[in-house]
Order: sequence, then C-alpha cells, then structure tokens
Amino acid sequence: MAKITISNGTIQGRNYWGFKNSFPLAESVSSYNFSNNGINAIVLVSRNSGKIYISVHTEKLNELLELIEPFILKNNETNA
Repeated sequence: MAKITISNGTIQGRNYWGFKNSFPLAESVSSYNFSNNGINAIVLVSRNSGKIYISVHTEKLNELLELIEPFILKNNETNA
C-alpha cells in the first residue's frame, strides 16, 4: 500500500513503478480507473508531472476524490 498525502496544495503518492511522485493539485487534468497485475487504482494525471496511482483501498478515498475533482473540472473548463 502507498500513502497519499496532500500538503500546501501538493499531492504526493507513487507512480506505477512505486517511485514517489508529487505535483500541485492545480496540475491535475484527469483521472481514470486502472486494474492490471493486481493493482487496482485510480490514476491521477498531471499536466506536467506524470501520474499518481491511488489504491482503491485508500482510507477516505471518497473524500480524497472530492478534494481532487474541482481541480480536474477547472482544468478541463480552461482547456475547452
């Protein structure tokens, strides 16, 4: 399991290979479900800084997704 933290507007977690990754929430452009090789996650995609895989077993997952969603919506409105 990997820990997801949000501090000062920056989210930190792990990429597909388990390496730490972080980026400002304001860079969040999309998310999608992922399931492969025993990994069941929601992938958060950054505009500039790669991806963070959030396990579907993360505590308070719904609260986390509710926090991230406005950034994704804002970025999609800006790019439309």
